[in-house]
Amino acid sequence: MSFVKKSIKSIWKPDTVFSIMASYKKYVEENGKAGATNAIIGSLCDEEGKLVTYKSVFESERSFPDTVRAAYPAGLKGNPEYIEAMKNWVLDGNSNLYSDGIATVGGTGAVFVALDLCLEANEAVLLPEIAWGSYQLMANEFNFDVVNYDVYDIDDMLNKAESIANKQGKLVLVINSPCQNPCGQSLNTDEWKKIVNKLNEIAKKAEVVLVNDIAYIDYAREPKEARKYIQTFDELNENVLVLICASTSKSFSYYGQRLGELIILNKNEKTVEEVEKAAELKVRCTWSTCSNIAMSNVAQVINSYQNEYVDEKKAYIDILYKRAEAFVNEAKEVGLDIYDFKEGFFVTLKFTDENKRDEAHQKLLDNHIYTVKTVKGIRVAICSMPVKEIEGLAKRIKAVIA
Repeated sequence: MSFVKKSIKSIWKPDTVFSIMASYKKYVEENGKAGATNAIIGSLCDEEGKLVTYKSVFESERSFPDTVRAAYPAGLKGNPEYIEAMKNWVLDGNSNLYSDGIATVGGTGAVFVALDLCLEANEAVLLPEIAWGSYQLMANEFNFDVVNYDVYDIDDMLNKAESIANKQGKLVLVINSPCQNPCGQSLNTDEWKKIVNKLNEIAKKAEVVLVNDIAYIDYAREPKEARKYIQTFDELNENVLVLICASTSKSFSYYGQRLGELIILNKNEKTVEEVEKAAELKVRCTWSTCSNIAMSNVAQVINSYQNEYVDEKKAYIDILYKRAEAFVNEAKEVGLDIYDFKEGFFVTLKFTDENKRDEAHQKLLDNHIYTVKTVKGIRVAICSMPVKEIEGLAKRIKAVIA
């Protein structure tokens, strides 16, 4: 006997990150940390291995009275000052389109709402092949057909986009850039222009929704410059809807507060209003509201302590890219095959044969190097590892899997 509906049972499987973390913790409990390498955690940690917390963020939070912590937010959409502050923070003056936003439970909530708003069951969604695993889980949960594209091949993406649009009269395309999880790829402005031109062409005969997941944008090498591509969206016609999925978890190292924002962009004001109302309804019947203190605090940090926050974060961005350069340069020296890395939290080992990937991953586990499997790869979380632990790691990995 089973009380769980078949569509849920068919897609359930243990979460890869948490199951590997459990293995790591078990080893450490029994043997201590010596000899074990934790390349699992997708959170930013300092050089002592502790989770990064920004003084500007948490001192700001402590300035609020308990009544703000306890109170409901201003409405289902989220607190107006948060919606506006976060929208301004993300867009940074790079968009002239009509826009609105809605508070979500993390960046995950933003992606969840974006996908669920725009497609019916059995319609196709275009997803990156090597990607954050929850895209696929959400698509399965919504009973979408999934078409995957090569994140390093724009033509592959756009050809598949056109094919989907021709078949169903609608296209929903998910692009995780900049700082793609897990490859560390970022599209440049010329690549975005090419995408925009093709989406405009497709939009002459189909509805087009571009879902842009920017969870890691604030850890691009130059976060302000990294937002410039948003200017290309101004060239999209009104048959293309842009849904930007932002996360305060990553940007403000505010993981446990589970807060994000879905930012809606279009040339038509009525379209933005319609999508916002639909998003508000979806939120009402899922999590209802987000954390009042988190929204209040993020708005205050952006509006009153932005300079302090940016200065703090800059120091950690510098550390992140010292780690990246240490791993990437060593990987090249020893001939360890990795995907082209530009920026972000992760570097991913390249495996086109998934049986060989599984074999390599198991060898790493057997040697107490804890990493996470992805489609056609093995993810190494440089974001959480001190430089001293990264130095020599690519060489060790190469030796283990050779």
